[in-house]
Amino acid sequence: MDTVTVCIGQSLSLDDCFDTTQVTDINISYNIHYNLQPTDFVSVDRRNPYTFSYSTAGTYTVVQDINKGTAQQRKKIVVVILPPAPEYTLQGCNNNVLSVHLDGQRYKRYYLNFGDASAPKIINFKGADTTILYTYASPNTYTVAVRGMIPPSDCGVEIQQQMTVFQSLIKPEVMSMTATKAAGLTVRFDARPFLQYRFLVKKQNASVYTFADTISSASGIITANVPNTSDATTVPYCLMVQAFDVCGNILNSTEMCNSPLDVQSLSGQNIIEWPTYTPNAALQSYELFRDGQNVGTFNSALTNQYTDTNIKCGKQYCYSLRTTLTHKNGLNNDNITISTEGNKCVTAFFNTKPAALTHVTASVSEDNKILVSWQKPSISIAQYNIVQHDGDNSTTFLVAANDTSKQMPNVIAADKKYCYTISYTDSCGNVSDESASICPVYLSAFEQKGQKMLQWSAYAGTPAATGYRLEWLDENGQVVSLQDFNPSTNSFQDNTLDTLHQLLRYRVRVLLPDSTPVYSNIGTLKQRLKIWIPEAFSPNQDGTNDAFRVYGYFAEKVDLQIFNQWGQLVFRADNFRDAWDGTSNGTDVTAGVYVLRMDITDQTGHKETFRQTLTVAR
Repeated sequence: MDTVTVCIGQSLSLDDCFDTTQVTDINISYNIHYNLQPTDFVSVDRRNPYTFSYSTAGTYTVVQDINKGTAQQRKKIVVVILPPAPEYTLQGCNNNVLSVHLDGQRYKRYYLNFGDASAPKIINFKGADTTILYTYASPNTYTVAVRGMIPPSDCGVEIQQQMTVFQSLIKPEVMSMTATKAAGLTVRFDARPFLQYRFLVKKQNASVYTFADTISSASGIITANVPNTSDATTVPYCLMVQAFDVCGNILNSTEMCNSPLDVQSLSGQNIIEWPTYTPNAALQSYELFRDGQNVGTFNSALTNQYTDTNIKCGKQYCYSLRTTLTHKNGLNNDNITISTEGNKCVTAFFNTKPAALTHVTASVSEDNKILVSWQKPSISIAQYNIVQHDGDNSTTFLVAANDTSKQMPNVIAADKKYCYTISYTDSCGNVSDESASICPVYLSAFEQKGQKMLQWSAYAGTPAATGYRLEWLDENGQVVSLQDFNPSTNSFQDNTLDTLHQLLRYRVRVLLPDSTPVYSNIGTLKQRLKIWIPEAFSPNQDGTNDAFRVYGYFAEKVDLQIFNQWGQLVFRADNFRDAWDGTSNGTDVTAGVYVLRMDITDQTGHKETFRQTLTVAR
């Protein structure tokens, strides 16, 4: 009983091997077992051509019945299998060479069609390293077909793959390499789908590169992690991306080395160090960043340290380094960059006494309270200490770090003049010296022997005064006049005549080099009420002294009354503009002596009454 192996779907036909031209008295028929059930047969007359196939894997029987006087029967066993897909690997090599690696676990023979004009090849599997090298006429992408062959019918499954063959390897085009705490080294480069890549890595001072990882079937710009470099933010590594083929050809990228930072904080300075870039011929520059801002660019590969003194006590600073190589990638002609993104952070400190404040002022407000102001130093502050000096007494006030002024609670007065000193504590706990004494200007305005006198105290502060400016103010506090004086002058006699304002308001502005507004208190001087009352007049129409009129300054309200000798009111006025013409109810009054009473309220609200006699002459 013969056995034949065929594939599912393979077309089969019957051949009885008898020469029907010579043998005519034989009747032959067939019973074909077409299902896996033993009773499932189909009968076929051999005189009628018949082809068939199986759709299910299994073992089947074909029975040949021969009748030549006596009955004979022959059988053939048909083993139907589902052929497996062939396993093979395509890889390209230099010079348009295609490598086909066959897996013989499923087939012992293979049919290969290389997709060009050449004839297909039949390959016998010769062991685990059965590899066929085929050279194409030109680089291109080809469709390669491989079919496993099962004897005796050579049936099997055909699998097609596309493969690009190339004239020569292409140097890996690297854009950047980055070191992070989370992923170690990552490389961004342009991968070609028909090439294979591997990472070669070493610690920077080592002499030999070691294999790290292989990347296959990648396409386009990719970012890949380099295994076993999780410490790359603290340990310097050098890396190359290597393109290779199975034929032993290799081509390396530019050598790249990361430069992890070491940062330490000393008093008043942060020291940043990094390893010298070993392949120094490729270096274009180092760029050092602090809190994301560039603080230095260095073009020498031998530079490996930077001292940062532009720091504030108690503030944290984070540094990172970016290395730029002179080599350019071929994709967009940009320089290759290497970054270490694991920022190294330190907190700055100082253990030296900070400088005393040099810009402190004291200005008096309209309510006679003193505002002490200062310029914040460039270092980080914890608090300010203001000491108020009042003769032998002193009081300390603590002020928050973010403030640059303090409204003092006391009121300046002639018998209460204050001076101040300020010190501060920085965020490292260092206490500065006290500032120079700051004393605001106190202005006194008074009348002396009928003269308006002004005196002011000397200003003390930093910066020192370059002069004084005396300001005349209206009732709304607006400057209506001013006069400047040198810094050695501290008094003035005001000889100006002001008949509109009874209450005079003065203020001294301290002139400073930077024009900071600093003022004294407002000094006030009340001018006396000025009234002139004639004692007689002659209303006789001779053109001389025909009317009675009162003159004066600073009267806000007026009530003028004139009475005759019988106590009768003959004239009344509420201002100085109305004159008396010597009549009462349209009739001339008689010559004689009259009594005058005048009640006046001045601009300050003070009331005063004037009484005298008035002679009317005719």
